[in-house]
Amino acid sequence: MIKFRHRLAILGLTSLALGALGCATHTDENRRLIAELGRAERSAFDDQQRIADLEWRLKESEAQRDAEVKRSAARQLSAVVERLDALLEQNQTLVHAAVAPTEGSSMCTVSGPDDGTDPKAHLRYWAERLRSSSTGFRGGLTREQSSALNVLLKHERWLDPKNPWPNL
Repeated sequence: MIKFRHRLAILGLTSLALGALGCATHTDENRRLIAELGRAERSAFDDQQRIADLEWRLKESEAQRDAEVKRSAARQLSAVVERLDALLEQNQTLVHAAVAPTEGSSMCTVSGPDDGTDPKAHLRYWAERLRSSSTGFRGGLTREQSSALNVLLKHERWLDPKNPWPNL
């Protein structure tokens, strides 16, 4: 029985030695894995720092671009306003030149074909001048103005005195 116990003790010590050897190998592998995990964590932290830095730089770039777009729009608007002011000044000059009578003319001299005619003839004369005029904004009269003028210039119809239904 002693031999059996002795063998059992040797077997126990052997298994204990092998277990310790396995644990030692496993501990080295654990250390290697822990070191690799630490490097991965540091790498992930560095990547997050780079991402945050890139996002900040992107926001700054967008802000600069937006500011440049606003400055460009302001410059264009300023140029348009200056051009508009120049055109308004030129328009005022042209209006004053067109309205101001020349030395030899007066406002009362524009009368029409002859002053002794009826008002409809006078209106027809000026209507024809307006229709043929090309000095207006679009040259002559618009369709609506022309049709309104035609209503005014229509010849009067004489009513039939022998009409059997005068009240219709």
